[in-house]
Amino acid sequence: MKSFISTPIRCSLVFLFSTLLVSGCSSSSDFNSGESETTANVSGTNGDGVIVNDGTDDQTNEMEAVAANDTTSSTPTESTDGTDESSIESADESVSDQTLPASSSPVVVDPLIQNRIRVSFDISVPPYQSNELRLEVVWGDLILTASWVGDELWTVSSEFPTETQELLIVTFFDNNGAIKLASFSQQFKTGSNATEAFQISADQFNDDQFDDDRDGVSNLDELVAGNDPAIDEDSLLEIKDFFQVTSGGISAVAGLESLLSEERPISSTTQEQVTSSVTIDTDIQIDVNGNGTLNWDFNFSCEYDRRTGIRTVQGNTIVWEANRDQHDCDFTRRGNLINTITIVDENTRTYVESGSIVRTGSFTTTSDVETNLVGQLVEGTSLCEPVSGTFSDTYTSNSNGQRIITTFVSKEISDPYWRVTEERRERIEFSNTPISIEDYDVTTSEYFVRELSFGRTSSHQTYNSFICEFVDI
Repeated sequence: MKSFISTPIRCSLVFLFSTLLVSGCSSSSDFNSGESETTANVSGTNGDGVIVNDGTDDQTNEMEAVAANDTTSSTPTESTDGTDESSIESADESVSDQTLPASSSPVVVDPLIQNRIRVSFDISVPPYQSNELRLEVVWGDLILTASWVGDELWTVSSEFPTETQELLIVTFFDNNGAIKLASFSQQFKTGSNATEAFQISADQFNDDQFDDDRDGVSNLDELVAGNDPAIDEDSLLEIKDFFQVTSGGISAVAGLESLLSEERPISSTTQEQVTSSVTIDTDIQIDVNGNGTLNWDFNFSCEYDRRTGIRTVQGNTIVWEANRDQHDCDFTRRGNLINTITIVDENTRTYVESGSIVRTGSFTTTSDVETNLVGQLVEGTSLCEPVSGTFSDTYTSNSNGQRIITTFVSKEISDPYWRVTEERRERIEFSNTPISIEDYDVTTSEYFVRELSFGRTSSHQTYNSFICEFVDI
């Protein structure tokens, strides 16, 4: 039986089939497309932003392309879902034009560039022995502890950044860092080589800045002397009235000057018969300028006292080269000295002397002296009172053993007292054979005195001044 389908029905089926086919193709395309919703909805472009020819005339396509690419147009373009496409494109453009912060781009260090340097420090510290020494090196934030090599030499090394400058501070400690002894400081800049060496010598250290007890003596000097740098020993010292200068030099020169009159020139030879057994012979030869010689000779039985001197005037200075021989029928005493008095100003004089005295008899003593004093003129006299300076005396004796006494006296102009330091080395056992000084028993004493004494008057009163005023200068 032949089926029959009328023309109207056939046309309806064809239309329905075509509709289903188109709908199926459209759904398949949307599902498989990798385009975003925004890209897919942009009218008149493909995914690359290229204008698609949809069969309209060329003029229309060109105008639509211009409109699509004109991002500055004030007329918004609507997408098929109602989104303002010009606003989307403007937002995308503004984000892409922003510059990212530098920190968001990590810096990669070139491994071939030298940016570290190893520095070695060879350091010689001031001489001092202790089992608790420490040497610290500070450079910026870097703190290093040096190692002891031997004697006064220490060393330390570490890595530093290249071409960098910081303050370098090296500190020398005792008591494991509790007592500062000395320090060195200097700006130090590293170079660009792989290694570098830096040397510091002992004389570059400064120890004066560390004085824990504030007594004017540095911690290092106090420890070397065996003192406690935290205790002011001066506050514990005894204060005495005077110190007796035993050299006899000043009194000898005073005795010579006292024989001179103010007249110039002087040429005099005399002999005085004091008693039947006592005579004094004097010979003075001084020229108009004050230069010349003096001899004075006292004799009594086996006793004698002989003084000779050469006097020289040099500008504002008078120099005596003097000798003195004495004998008391038991001991002989011989001394020689050079005494220099210089006028500094109207009221100030300096007194410089060096000499030695040897006393022989049943035992022997020697005394070697050095004097350097500044004195102020005592008004109405020819004398000066010492106000500052130094005096030293090294005395040796073999009486009742062997003895060496070293005395040092000093005073600064601002000090209230003279400071006396005495070291005694003694051996009680008598021996004519010289022995090492290390075999002596040692004691040390220290005290203050209010004034120096240079001799005694006939009434046995000490006097604390020296002759300093002369008619020649």
